[in-house]
Amino acid sequence: MPPIGEHTLEDGTTKSPLPPQSVLQAVLWPAAQVGLFTGGRRHVIPGATTHSIVGLVGQATYSHVKADTIDSGGAKPQHKNPIWVRLLSSKWSPTKVLTDEEYEAILQEKLLRVNADIAIVDENIRNLVKEQSKQK
Repeated sequence: MPPIGEHTLEDGTTKSPLPPQSVLQAVLWPAAQVGLFTGGRRHVIPGATTHSIVGLVGQATYSHVKADTIDSGGAKPQHKNPIWVRLLSSKWSPTKVLTDEEYEAILQEKLLRVNADIAIVDENIRNLVKEQSKQK
């Protein structure tokens, strides 16, 4: 007999409700033990809230990934790129995955800047040498 709240799906997997599961995980282990041992009763509620949110997000993410697998008939999802590439390519990511050509173009631009700076420094050195030769 499955635990209370769990439902067996057609493919044999079980599904349990997220909030009660997350709250139980958060209250029973981290919040109650860590909160009580480190700060007393006043740390239990914030710990339970934080850990239940973290558990809820983690379980929802896992369920979403698992649903992708189940929707594709048990086979691997039809994603061409690994998860880290998809995360970095999203519009919310502060970083960007570069192709080899894009990276080479960036390096060429930086090299051009460095060469321009070297030319300016060389010109300044020539001007200083001219001034010193005029002063003598």
